[in-house]
Amino acid sequence: GANAKGALMTRGLAEITRLGKSRNRMAVPYLKRLSKDPKPEVRRASCRALGQIGYKDAAHTVCLRRTDVNNEVRVAAATALGKLYGEVADVGLGEFLADADWRVRFAATEALATAVDDERAASKLAKALDDGHPNVRLAAAKALANPSAAMMTRGLSKALVSNDAAVRAVAAEAAERIGKPIAPQLMRVLASPASVEARKDLARLLGKIGGAEVVPALIKLLDPPRRRWRRIGAVSPELRAAVVEALGVIGEAALPELRRVAIDGESSRDAEEAAAAACVKIGKPAVAAIIEGILKWKVFPDPEELKLWVKALGEIGDPRAAPALNRALGQDIDGMDALVAEARKKIEADSGAKLPPASPDKGILHGKPGPEAAKRVIEDEVPITPVRPSFQAIPDNGVVRLLLKRALIRLPRMQETCDIQIELIRRDGEWVESFTGDNLSFNKRVHDGRIVKHSREGDKLRLALEMIFHDDLWIKGSYGEYDVELEVGKGGTFRGHYGYHDVSGKVVAASWDRQWRKSKLPPLESGERPRLIFRKQHLPILREKARTRFGRRIVGAIRARVAARKRMYQEPVDTVSTWEPGMDAAIGQAFFYTLYGDRLHGRRAAALIMDRSRHAPYGGEHGERLPGPLSIYPFGADLVYGCLTPAEQTEVTETLAFRFLMFDTEWGAQGVMAAGSGGLYPVPAMMAVGALRDKGSF
Repeated sequence: GANAKGALMTRGLAEITRLGKSRNRMAVPYLKRLSKDPKPEVRRASCRALGQIGYKDAAHTVCLRRTDVNNEVRVAAATALGKLYGEVADVGLGEFLADADWRVRFAATEALATAVDDERAASKLAKALDDGHPNVRLAAAKALANPSAAMMTRGLSKALVSNDAAVRAVAAEAAERIGKPIAPQLMRVLASPASVEARKDLARLLGKIGGAEVVPALIKLLDPPRRRWRRIGAVSPELRAAVVEALGVIGEAALPELRRVAIDGESSRDAEEAAAAACVKIGKPAVAAIIEGILKWKVFPDPEELKLWVKALGEIGDPRAAPALNRALGQDIDGMDALVAEARKKIEADSGAKLPPASPDKGILHGKPGPEAAKRVIEDEVPITPVRPSFQAIPDNGVVRLLLKRALIRLPRMQETCDIQIELIRRDGEWVESFTGDNLSFNKRVHDGRIVKHSREGDKLRLALEMIFHDDLWIKGSYGEYDVELEVGKGGTFRGHYGYHDVSGKVVAASWDRQWRKSKLPPLESGERPRLIFRKQHLPILREKARTRFGRRIVGAIRARVAARKRMYQEPVDTVSTWEPGMDAAIGQAFFYTLYGDRLHGRRAAALIMDRSRHAPYGGEHGERLPGPLSIYPFGADLVYGCLTPAEQTEVTETLAFRFLMFDTEWGAQGVMAAGSGGLYPVPAMMAVGALRDKGSF
């Protein structure tokens, strides 16, 4: 009956087990046949026995069990393949790793662990780190942590960024055993996407096994990705604390790199906070680097960063910090007085020393303005007259602005028209022949024109105008002629053609007076170079004006813009998103160089200027060159010119000459339009900066 069948089955399974333990290859054919038995217990026992015998030619038979309907048979088959490992078994185990039952995948993982010194097995184990079950992931991590594992560092690198904390712990333990040799690989891992928890663990691990060489990677960990100079996401306080802990463990050995990356160089605010906190952990050995980092600036570029270092000096408690605290007091930064007072109090309490009385550095930003502040920089300064709301007069000296309604056509779509705005200039009762026009709401080019004829009878004015239009994707380049009739106080009409297509419409007019300055500036002093702004005799006046209430607000605003863009000098130029902001930073830093003689600002401005000398600014989606970059480059070059090397001065000169005055296919031909641009592209003045470099030839 049933008992007899059960006893027979038991004896049969015992016999299969005995054959496996015998390791007799003669039993392999018999066991292969049994692996196809209808009874799952027999199939499972035969697979286990084939594995025990270890005859690798049986691997194909065992692999056939990967589709067995019984989970336990598949588990036994996967385990057996570990003992039959070879080319066939490797392929089979790869298929078992895709099994729906985690226990089968776990058995396959442990089977591969027995052959972890084989690159094929190690590669599959690395993939198993992504398994959906924690037991499988942990088994893969333990196998890859084996010192004999092939591709061990690659596998550990993946395990260290796993979302599974247990997997990371196993990998971290193995990496710590390896020590410094694995540090370069881990620094590369930091650049890969990972969870905050994984990055925290990596930071702490690098602190334990690394030295000074890992500091830049740790600092960079606190610098989130950027898109067009905007940070994506934020750094968690926990990650920052982990980095601080790691830097503290590295200790004094981290100081040279900390100084290079975060004290002398520029980093994100999170990285600077971590560096300052790490310096506090390192203690007195960090004081000299912080002091030098403060004292090297006449105008510290970033007020918030300076506050971090002042707090750090107070926490460390070393009396040597007194000169740096005095420099910080002289920087005219809101809240700095209280911060320095607190730092001095902590230093005196911790060290037992009595600091000299606080004495803010004078002569730069601190102190009351002197009598020079009341002087005028330009004696014949003319006040600006607001634009009149209507066309009440034709000034002898001033501007007449005309808006020609529906004067442009978007060819070939004839039904689409738009306006053109032009500004005509009057000087000493005469019309200036050349002018420019634009319609920036429709098209992004500046178009050139000239007055062909003009006549006036009382309040009535007739003008014959011609214009050349530059093309882009919005309008086709063309030629236009317009006959304009105006009446003072009423506006007027026009009639003409655009590209020889008839156009006509209303004219809206406005006018205002403008006194054209005819200054006679004093000749160049000995050793003074030609320049556009800030003549040598003006600098003492401007320094005192900068100490007035209004001047301090201007300096503060410039410094805030410099602080926001302080890292750009370290970054490659992106002509789309950083060319113009970088020029803005260059002008701010060049301002501090020119006004206060701060050469650090000068050299950073020089780096920004020279990079932009070698790269064309963004030309817009239509290929045009926008006025902003072209008009600010020369003023930045002018301010920083004295801090450039002779070779850099020559390069700037060539940029001004060939990019602005002459036709240039890369930067556009805007320089050709300078004469009629109404000052938008001040090419003649720009050229004086670069081309007329000899003393006294201005």
